Amino acid sequence: MAKFQYQGERDVGEIADRVYGRLTARQRDQAIAALLRANPELRDLRRLRPGTELEAPDLPDLGDRPAPIEPPGRPDPIDRPDPIDRPDPGDRPQATRPAIEATDSGLAGQVLDALGAFQKVIESRFDAELQRLKQQQATLGNAELARLVTADPGLEKLAAQASKDTEARAGSVDKQRQALSEIIRQATAVLEKSREG
Repeated sequence: MAKFQYQGERDVGEIADRVYGRLTARQRDQAIAALLRANPELRDLRRLRPGTELEAPDLPDLGDRPAPIEPPGRPDPIDRPDPIDRPDPGDRPQATRPAIEATDSGLAGQVLDALGAFQKVIESRFDAELQRLKQQQATLGNAELARLVTADPGLEKLAAQASKDTEARAGSVDKQRQALSEIIRQATAVLEKSREG
């Protein structure tokens, strides 16, 4: 019985085609059945890792087909030059690279631009959230709503709690805005210094 390696095929039929070559539908079914008998792990290909060694049973019913052939070995991925025949460094063209400082400066500029764009987006979101909370507070302070909720003590208590929660949320959003603005300010100062120096 010959050996072969699983190479990540999607189904046992692909394996049969690779191992045994072109087959008729009947021969392919025979090959699949034989592969499954010899390798029960093929029933769940998701659990197999590429490179798993499997057995390819001989199938005399396929006629004069050759026995399964192992795929060719992988070539050495590293092309190692002969250490004696080293080229003269003067023969090689020298690549021009930008100075590290120029690269750092350019990167700092890109990060600064991204921070500026982020700050604009986040500021508009903070503004929208604070505006929504202000409208909610105005609705809760409406004289008509106050008249309606005073008729029911449960509603009056609920409206008072909603008003407190809205004020607390507005304070929290404002603190988050200030904290984020301070972080962006500090990062901008560091990046500006990096870009200049």
